[in-house]
Amino acid sequence: MSQHENTILISSWLRGRRIKQNWQKAKPTNIAEIFAHDDGAITCMDIKDGILASGSDNRSLACFSLKDGKLKFYKKKAHGGGIWSIGLNENATWIASGATDRTVRIWKVEDGTLLKIFVGHANIVRTLKVVGDRIISGSRDKTLRIWSMESARSLILEHEVDGIRHIETGNGMIFSGGYEGTIKVWNLETGEFIQALEGHIGRITKMQYDNLHNRLITGSLDCTIRIWDLQNFKEISCITSKSKVINLIFDKEKIYSAHSDSTIKFWNWKTAEQLHEISNHSKEITSMFLAPFNALVTHDEKGNVQLWNTKTAKHLCTLYENNDVVNSRILQLSGSSTQLIIGTNRCDSTLLIALDFDFPNP
Repeated sequence: MSQHENTILISSWLRGRRIKQNWQKAKPTNIAEIFAHDDGAITCMDIKDGILASGSDNRSLACFSLKDGKLKFYKKKAHGGGIWSIGLNENATWIASGATDRTVRIWKVEDGTLLKIFVGHANIVRTLKVVGDRIISGSRDKTLRIWSMESARSLILEHEVDGIRHIETGNGMIFSGGYEGTIKVWNLETGEFIQALEGHIGRITKMQYDNLHNRLITGSLDCTIRIWDLQNFKEISCITSKSKVINLIFDKEKIYSAHSDSTIKFWNWKTAEQLHEISNHSKEITSMFLAPFNALVTHDEKGNVQLWNTKTAKHLCTLYENNDVVNSRILQLSGSSTQLIIGTNRCDSTLLIALDFDFPNP
């Protein structure tokens, strides 16, 4: 190994160690505030490859580079109605957005050029997922549609029972979750219906695919978390709590769930045993983000963002605090291995707050 290669290797190792220490000590190296969307509420965000895309209920769409904090583009009237779903493709060259105007629109990241408008849904596009060159959209019109960047046509999948609230994908399958608890499984390539997963009796609030074990984890307002084996499409276990499941996330060892009574619960994957319960939040928890190095980020309706150790459930710090600012509330939370993005309203303005845990490069 040459001296130059050795220097690069050492520099990379030092940077990785510093990022780890910053997360573990809850010490972001830089905090930036970006004004966006005027006074509209941020309804959806996505981050990929250093690009942040966000949509608002006031019809606006914004795109930023998280590498330099600069605005890539801002569309004040991106849709004919509020934007409720958004997704970046894998290499962050285009954005898909879905809205109350019943359309899915594709935007070029570099300059905001409108590339395509997909028309077909008969109601609000409430959720979407980008997979390769395809966009899967779910609507309150009880249908899923699979759109291709190569064609204006779509495959139509009839959910039938109720409107679609969530979409997840994995292992060549699409999972659609409805307002009445219905979960259906579809073939991603053909759109063919495979199986219904029956058990939930309340609105599906979250679905997560476990790639390691080919399982689906679902949460619902019926106060249960269910784990499904996707080899035989059978329920493996049902975790029951006393309050509605608002959100969930998992790692190799645990499932973390947020509940309507403002608690966070840690569950053992294998036994479904409750390991910890956290009750530091004073309002309902609306989002969670599993950060690197054994850290869990949560935010509540009051506007507080907390950091927890996933091994011990110990509270590490408050990353962002409301401080009772008039009309201040957290709207969205997203992140990457080095950054955490908080979307918030403050005094009739909308802010994107970027916390950077990366070592500052010269």
